[in-house]
Amino acid sequence: MNAWSRNAHGIPMDDLGEGSGDFRDRAGDPLLRGRALARRARATSLILLSALPAVFLVAMIERYGVDVPYMDQWDMVPTMQLAFEYEGGPRLVDLRSQHCEHRPLFPRIVMVAMGRLTRWNLIWEMRLNVALAGGMLLVLGSYSGALRTIAGRPPPIVPCYSLLVFSLVQYQNWLMGPTFFLNALSAVVALVFLSSSGLAVGALSGAVVAGVISSYSMGNGLLVWPLGAALIAFAPGATKARRVGAATIWLSVASLVILSYFDNFHLEGHHSTGLRLPLRHVIEDPAAYGGFVLTFLGAPLTSEHVRFAGLLGLLIAVWGIVGLRASKDGRMAIRRLSPFLAIGVYSLGSASLAAYGRIAGGPEGALQSRYATMSIPFWLMNLSILWAAMQTGQAQPRVSRVLRNLLSGLVVVAIAGSAACGSAKSIEHFRRRHHVLMNVREGLLDGTASDALLQRVFPNPAMVREYSEILKRNGLSLFRGLVTDDWQPPPRLRRERRVRP
Repeated sequence: MNAWSRNAHGIPMDDLGEGSGDFRDRAGDPLLRGRALARRARATSLILLSALPAVFLVAMIERYGVDVPYMDQWDMVPTMQLAFEYEGGPRLVDLRSQHCEHRPLFPRIVMVAMGRLTRWNLIWEMRLNVALAGGMLLVLGSYSGALRTIAGRPPPIVPCYSLLVFSLVQYQNWLMGPTFFLNALSAVVALVFLSSSGLAVGALSGAVVAGVISSYSMGNGLLVWPLGAALIAFAPGATKARRVGAATIWLSVASLVILSYFDNFHLEGHHSTGLRLPLRHVIEDPAAYGGFVLTFLGAPLTSEHVRFAGLLGLLIAVWGIVGLRASKDGRMAIRRLSPFLAIGVYSLGSASLAAYGRIAGGPEGALQSRYATMSIPFWLMNLSILWAAMQTGQAQPRVSRVLRNLLSGLVVVAIAGSAACGSAKSIEHFRRRHHVLMNVREGLLDGTASDALLQRVFPNPAMVREYSEILKRNGLSLFRGLVTDDWQPPPRLRRERRVRP
């Protein structure tokens, strides 16, 4: 068979019904043309189905997004003040300063850049979130083609990915800055690049850059480094010398990132979040710790019932293991699924870190909307495992295979259906947030906002008033309407300024 008769994943084109060496001689065959049209129609339908959740999300943001800072966004105001009122703007020490257990260097860089371009129009940050999530779907959807080596055909699982990636359950993150989605996208890019390239120089370089961005977006991004080291150690298609070289580069960069991250690091954080919880509390009550982790993982599909969410997370994890064992060639399946397994473990590690820091608030804390972005990769992993399991084990008895595929298919449908239902239920949260922020906006613009109202968007109403004056002075966010043709910004101050702690 000629080299050109294999597709990008090394699969004989005959196996895909695409012809072989004499394909050009049969190009006029009506049967072949019909198959080609069917493939195009199928691909088009998958693209359209995958785009629907994103289109609906954009419509929700355009309808319910409000250009008023909310919670952690108010902490960004001093950085914006440095960008607009001081010569030279914020320094590196300002941008990499600690916020809780995180060092959101790159989200701050992105927000300052967008602030300069849009006068900190927060609606554009919400639109950026959709673009970042779309990038994650594109990366996973592109790699899902590698499942053809297991399934023997393009997997129609990407629309299910889309239901999770664009789930409205993440409403807190959709309506805020890009921190969570920048962290998620960069982590997925790093792990997928290390899994699918044979450790080529370009892919390794991209993975390193993505790992740095993930680490300096949120603290759980540091998990990329040990996971990436494991992927390098078992990288398919890479020689031993290439694995050793890649591991040396990867671990060297990881050491520098981790050392710089924990330089002058303190556990108290910016707010009181229970980050000083002793390890002995976890050891004394492992059931509560495990319950928080399982609830964290199950939250993307149900944000109402804590126990059910935890049980669901446990069941899907067990089913994932069963799905792998059901593969005819388990070793090959694990290799092909390595990036999905890695992002699933990344979610599990994120859940474990969050449980250690915030278990004091009870398992209900794991159901906060913002955590769904961290746990959704866990469900993407399980969808991929289930799909692979449905397409393998051809040597098994027909009855067993049919029953297994039927059960796997039902679970896939249940996951997709639960994600859709979760999004439908979250529409009300968009409406409530819109109502509150519109009232706050009106109150800040006309000066009638009460402390009780301001506490709906930040715990300290006095700080909201102080920061609102900064925004008003610079014509930012909700005060952009003050910027007219004769408006003059405040004079720039010298660089000898107060530096963020």
